[in-house]
Amino acid sequence: MTIIEGPELLEKIYNEIILIKEELDEIKYALVKEEEPHQDEIEELTESYKEMKSGKAKNWAEVKKGLGY
Repeated sequence: MTIIEGPELLEKIYNEIILIKEELDEIKYALVKEEEPHQDEIEELTESYKEMKSGKAKNWAEVKKGLGY
């Protein structure tokens, strides 16, 4: 096993960080919705948030059942 020290180690770490950043950017691009939400989506999210805050939110099992899973 070769031990890397000094400038070589810093360069290796820097290159690894660059690769990780590129991969994270790709993941972010794949996950983040690029278009603005429609008004009905905003209203649904607002209503869901109100239900959650009031304790009236559905549990996950009910949601899945409603979606047919």
